[in-house]
Amino acid sequence: MLHPGRPRPIDRRARAAARALSRRPRRRPDPPLHALGLPRLRIQARRDGFLERGQRARAGAVGPRRQAPGRAGRQSIGRSLPRADPRLRQRLVLGREIIGGLRGEGEGNRRARLHGPLRTHISREAEQQVVETVRAVRAAVGPKVDLLIEVHRRLAPMHAVRLARMLEPFDPFWYEEPVSARDVGALAECRRDIRIPIVTGEELYTRFEFREVFERRAADIINPDVCNVGGIEELREIAAMAEAYHVVVSPHNYNSTTVGLAATLQVSAAIPNFLITEYYVNFEPRAAEVAVTPFKVEGGYLTVPTGPGLGIELREDVLARYAYREFPARSIPTPRDEGP
Repeated sequence: MLHPGRPRPIDRRARAAARALSRRPRRRPDPPLHALGLPRLRIQARRDGFLERGQRARAGAVGPRRQAPGRAGRQSIGRSLPRADPRLRQRLVLGREIIGGLRGEGEGNRRARLHGPLRTHISREAEQQVVETVRAVRAAVGPKVDLLIEVHRRLAPMHAVRLARMLEPFDPFWYEEPVSARDVGALAECRRDIRIPIVTGEELYTRFEFREVFERRAADIINPDVCNVGGIEELREIAAMAEAYHVVVSPHNYNSTTVGLAATLQVSAAIPNFLITEYYVNFEPRAAEVAVTPFKVEGGYLTVPTGPGLGIELREDVLARYAYREFPARSIPTPRDEGP
């Protein structure tokens, strides 16, 4: 029999279970999502777990996660980036290749031979060919067009410095990677002796590599690639580091002219030390084929996309026609093997 003033056995058991549950350590709530997707520290931990060449894969794996909150809220990622202002920098200046009438001459001059086992030493004849080509381009485009010189990590410092001094009268806008990007000391040596702004960055993959460039004052301009460095957040952090050293940013865009370019534009619109961004005119047909709303150049400018997420939609049915496939490795190195 049960006493009417006492709790029933089932009630006692329920209360005991409730007390036991109350003593358990409560599960911590999930940290709030960062504006770009995953919690910031988790993004950084994931990024740091990748080695240099894994950065491109990480950029592709984490990028969609960062895009998801913006897409769900129908908001552009650019509006959630710190210091992004939708009223400013809606259009970004582009660096474009000079083609057309100069193509024939360029085809002949680009075959200037490099000598030596590492191809970092060139003859005076080859140097003169370069000078005459730049002279012809400057005469053809006039003084108001910016002329960008890319050496593509080809030269030893002594040749890089001498050639730069020969090119200075033509007022180049920049002098890109005159020596190996991995030899920051040699790059810093060149910058001290060259009066043309020095560019490096497309062959660097982590903020730690860029830190050495900044600390040694080895460049005036950096051109990191959003697909190489690991995505939007890392590119923005590298740009912030560069700002502290009075270095400007001109993002590299060879690895993706659609999704990667969309991410680049969003970051570029949000950083105060943006200069120009790379854009490949010859990639436009394929990019236009896979994008629902492809980018369009007007007067040397691109409009920053304002749609949800990165602001770009892809035609999945078109992408399906370009499935991944492996290519046979080339046994003889060519300039295409040297990097982006």
